[in-house]
Amino acid sequence: MAKIVLTKEQINQLIFKNRYPIIEEKKFFSCCFEEVFEDKENPCPLTLPGGDLGEMAVILATGNDFGFEIDFEKAFESLSKLIGGERNFSFHNHLFSSFDCSYWQEVKKEPKAFNLTQREINLLQKKTKHFLVNQKSLKKDSYKTAVLLIKGYWSVYPRYFLETEEGKKEVSVFLYQKTLVDNRRKILAKKLIDEKAVKLYAGCDAEYLYQVMSEEGEIHLFEAITRLAKDLPIFQVNFNKEGGFTVEKR
Repeated sequence: MAKIVLTKEQINQLIFKNRYPIIEEKKFFSCCFEEVFEDKENPCPLTLPGGDLGEMAVILATGNDFGFEIDFEKAFESLSKLIGGERNFSFHNHLFSSFDCSYWQEVKKEPKAFNLTQREINLLQKKTKHFLVNQKSLKKDSYKTAVLLIKGYWSVYPRYFLETEEGKKEVSVFLYQKTLVDNRRKILAKKLIDEKAVKLYAGCDAEYLYQVMSEEGEIHLFEAITRLAKDLPIFQVNFNKEGGFTVEKR
């Protein structure tokens, strides 16, 4: 897909026109950080590589990377409970067709870079392929322009119409909502322990599990950005409670 690189001024304009506050009851509903959803009345605020499929991949990769056991079925159940059931489990509608989730394509192409095994990839695909997922459609024709790393209780609709010398072009951004990802992961870490989905070393607790899952999540984010957003600018966006924001180039 072609790339149009936005300036910091254009990013500020995009955020100002497309920001929205997080709705409490939707704060843990996720989708992939590359998705360009259509429905502004029903946004998907918690964005990370691969959506809930990506979070399951992070759980399994954390066990591999830090050397503790994961019960796949119990971990899947713990995450599903947290998001209100399997009906809310998210990944691209196109996951098992020729137009695959780009993050998942990269995971399948080089599992070791994401600290996963082929067996675990097969488990994830087998577990999720029969879901009837309430998932927003991924548009194929928008130009990726930047990566936004968001902190605070606001987010950004990822689509934007940009004036260019060739006329208006629809562009979009990769969105990673760090605050919501972190908040959900803290609760998930405790659930994984309480529901015996993980077997940690003696002395390790929910805070430890949250920290190592966060480290693993950063690896997945870095690998995804390196592969999918090469040469695109990365911006840190910090929102305050009122929706004011600052933008810093990383």
